[in-house]
Amino acid sequence: MEESRENDFNLQPTPPKESVVEDIPKKRNFLVVANVLLTLLIIGLGVYIFMTDKRVKELEKENEDKENVVQEDTDKEKDVVEKVEEKENKNEKEVTSKPQTKNFTGKYIKAELPTGWEIVEYGNGEGAKILVEGINYKGLTGLKISYNQKNILTMSAVDGFGSNECPKLPHFADSSEKYESYMREMVEGTGKTLELINYSSGDYSEYKWFDRNIRRVGDTFHYDTQNNNAYFEPQCLFSIVAFDTLLFSNDSSSPTLNSYQYELEKTATKTVLEQLDTILKSMKTI
Repeated sequence: MEESRENDFNLQPTPPKESVVEDIPKKRNFLVVANVLLTLLIIGLGVYIFMTDKRVKELEKENEDKENVVQEDTDKEKDVVEKVEEKENKNEKEVTSKPQTKNFTGKYIKAELPTGWEIVEYGNGEGAKILVEGINYKGLTGLKISYNQKNILTMSAVDGFGSNECPKLPHFADSSEKYESYMREMVEGTGKTLELINYSSGDYSEYKWFDRNIRRVGDTFHYDTQNNNAYFEPQCLFSIVAFDTLLFSNDSSSPTLNSYQYELEKTATKTVLEQLDTILKSMKTI
C-alpha cells in the first residue's frame, strides 16, 4: 500500500510550459509595433517640422516681396518728390540767382530787365482808366510789367481824381509825429478815425523809383510825399503812386500830371517781387 502511494507521488504530472513559450512572442510583437509607431511618429514629426519650416520661409519670402514692393513704391514716390523739389529749386535758383539782364528802351522810359521780364508802354491816353473825357493827353499814360507772360505790375494814369479821406496811414520808425497829427486832424474833421498801420519793424523793401523814395510792403507801394527831409511821410491812398517827374500832360492844364493807379499781383512770389524792385529802381525817363 505504501509502495503504491509512493508510485502515485512519483507519477504526478509535470507543469505545462506552453504559456511561458507563448508570452515571449507576444512581447516581441508589442516591441515591434511600438518601434513602428515610434518610427512613424518621428517621421511625422520630421515631416511636420519640414512643412512648417517651408511655410515659414514662404511667409518670410512673401513679406520680403511685399516689403520690396512697398520699398519700390516708396522709392518711386521719393524720386517723384525729389524731382519736383529739384525742379522747384532749379526754378527758384533761376530766379534768385543774379539773372542776366537786357536793356529796355521804350518811347518814354528805359530800364534793365532780367531774363523773362517784359515792359509794355501805353501813351497819349491809352492804357488808362481814370482820365477826363474830351481832353488830349500826351506822354506815358499806361504801363505793364510782366514776368513769363504774366502781368506783375499794371499802372494807369490818373487825372481828375481826388479824395480827402484817409482811413489808414502807415507808420514807420522814422515817421513824423507832426505829419501824423495833421493827417489825424484832417480825418477827424470828416467824422472818422485815422488808423495807423505799424511797419516800424522794418520789414519792407526800400529804393528810389524815378524821384520817389519807395517802401514796398508786400503788394503795396508807399512813397515819401515829402522828399529831402529826415522823415518818411507816406500817402494815404495806397493804390496811387505820384511822382515829381513829369510823365504825362494834357492840353488844358499845367504839365504836372504824375499820378498813377497801380495793381500789383497779389500772388507774386517774394523772389519775383524782389526782381520787380530792381527793375523799378533802374527806371529812368527818356
